[in-house]
Amino acid sequence: MTRRRPQKHGPHDHRSSSPGKSQRKGRAQRRGPVPAPHGGRLWVWRALCVLAAPVAFVLLLEGGLFLGGVGYPTSFFIRSEQRGVLTTNVRFGWHYQQETLTDPVPCRVPAVKPEDAIRIFVLGESAAMGTPDPSFGFARILEVMLGTAFPRQRFEVINAAMRGINSHVIVPIARECAGLDPDLFIVYMGNNELNGLYGPQTPVAFFGRHPALIPVFHRIKQMRTAQLLRRALGVNPEALQSKRKPPAPEFFRRQRLALDDPRRDHVYANFRRNLERICGYGTEAGAAVILATAAVNLRDFPPLGSLPRSDLAGPQRQQWERLYRTGVGLETAGDVSRALVHYQQAAALDDHYAELHFRLARCHLRTGDPDAARRHFLLARDWDALQLRADARLNDIVREVATTLAAGAAGKTDGRAKAAGPGGGREGHVAQPPPAEFGSPLESGALAGRSIPEGGGATGAVLGDDIPVTTGRVALVETEAALAASERCPDGIPGREFFYEHVHLRFDGDYEVAKALWPAVLACLRERGLTAEPVRLPARQECAAALAFTAWDEVNTAAAMAQLTAKPPFTEQQLEHARRQADQEKAVSTVMSGVDQAFVQQVIQTYHRALDARPQDWHLRYNLGTFLHQLERPQEAAVHLDAVVQTFPHVPSFRILLGYALGQAGRPDQALEQFRQALKRDRRNKEARDGLTWAQALKKRTGR
Repeated sequence: MTRRRPQKHGPHDHRSSSPGKSQRKGRAQRRGPVPAPHGGRLWVWRALCVLAAPVAFVLLLEGGLFLGGVGYPTSFFIRSEQRGVLTTNVRFGWHYQQETLTDPVPCRVPAVKPEDAIRIFVLGESAAMGTPDPSFGFARILEVMLGTAFPRQRFEVINAAMRGINSHVIVPIARECAGLDPDLFIVYMGNNELNGLYGPQTPVAFFGRHPALIPVFHRIKQMRTAQLLRRALGVNPEALQSKRKPPAPEFFRRQRLALDDPRRDHVYANFRRNLERICGYGTEAGAAVILATAAVNLRDFPPLGSLPRSDLAGPQRQQWERLYRTGVGLETAGDVSRALVHYQQAAALDDHYAELHFRLARCHLRTGDPDAARRHFLLARDWDALQLRADARLNDIVREVATTLAAGAAGKTDGRAKAAGPGGGREGHVAQPPPAEFGSPLESGALAGRSIPEGGGATGAVLGDDIPVTTGRVALVETEAALAASERCPDGIPGREFFYEHVHLRFDGDYEVAKALWPAVLACLRERGLTAEPVRLPARQECAAALAFTAWDEVNTAAAMAQLTAKPPFTEQQLEHARRQADQEKAVSTVMSGVDQAFVQQVIQTYHRALDARPQDWHLRYNLGTFLHQLERPQEAAVHLDAVVQTFPHVPSFRILLGYALGQAGRPDQALEQFRQALKRDRRNKEARDGLTWAQALKKRTGR
């Protein structure tokens, strides 16, 4: 039998180094089966796959809605109908304010800042906006002061404040303003923190306790998909506004929160964080930032809510109530000294009741002790359980943030001032101790413990080299101390001479705020080399004349605020509300009874003089146009209202008012066009639809 010889393979024969089929099978059997993916990783992949589909769908839907023009823009500034110009977005607040729709102040901002311009943004809430009429707010008064002091310099004072918002909404506004080449931020806020968006008693308080979720929540609500969903469910802002009813008194009673309630803590923490972010946006954009404490009505606005001590035992509570009722009776009878004794005994048992502090303050004031009165007025403000005013803690946060940021800037940039030359690049901030009655750790370096005299007549005060230089990017202005130091405030406790009600300023109050800000504004301008000689501060009368603030405007604004205070929460259990309301309405009636032809002619002449000096001021034209419209002089009114529409063609309310003026002037075709243009820009505008129906009926009736 022939034996087969084994085959030889060369060194490059790869078969000798490769395992055979049987060998591979054997090794595979020895290794066992290939393991399946780990259970945890498998679930992760499954979850990603499950999420990917809806995310992709939402992204595609969002892009389709954008391309299809569905939804509305949510930024604060939008492109206007005029090339190269930005304006405020009337729908900005819709995803923040679900039931109360308010608009920003219309403005025109060149998308590219002119090289010779100084751009100033005012940030805040309704008090900074200038409620009830932004035409006369402190931002406008500052604009007049700047124009008078620097007649050859171009200033853009942009009022980016808005009614009904708080720091959570001001943060994104500040971020947008920072992208528009600002030179200065002026921040005046704090009144809406506790009862505004994400307050501890609001339906969305959860986000206030978890602020990291707020930007995500805002972004989701801004999406066009979310807008579409809300419209489909009937919970879009327009639908809610049409269904909205005035809040019942019980609603405000549920909002009450004691000063020592720990739920307030996250409000203060959020306010600090938001304020720091606002300052950061400004300084990173190269702008200076002025932080102002918020001034409030102390003397003439009783607390809106009072709560007793939660741990007051039954017998002590009964004793407190007996002492308090006796004190009220004595005060009402005019026996203030004995009433004061009973109030003090009641306070020894329970000093948390806000109205008790207000009564104590009033008695101290009547007995000639303004220092004790001031102390208790401040406590009445702070213990107010329905907190619609900035309290001491919020103002202290403003002071602390200003000082901390200024000190940090000084540490980082020490020595840069000399290199920058006179008036430029100097940083740091020196704060002075404030008046002790305000309980504030710091005072404004701009005020430096002194009030700026107004001066008399048309001369005003002269401010020159004595103005302190703001050596930091962040400066502090003690607005509440400035109002207390004003010659218009005889007892050093701000009240009705400055305020309509709790926080909204009269013209005199706005002037005092502008005057308090003025040194810090000048210091910021000095950094930019604009203060080379003494600068005159315009007097109150000059500012009023430049803005055409007449007796008619004074009564108009007072009437608007009287309508506001005739509703909750002002009507519910506030001390002596009925008497104050009657006084306000009587003051309005007194002025109205004196309106005659001479009064009307004087108002019109004041407006014409102001327009001769400031022909491009749309506020003047709008106010004069509405005044003439109220006088049933529509032909004249239409001239000025048409100029406003040419300035802001995208604002439906301006077109609606012009449409009515044109119709009453016998020009129904032009009126119809204005109502149609308003509907073109806002298809769901009920006032525009009503105006269109009115104009069509007018045309049919007149045959024109």
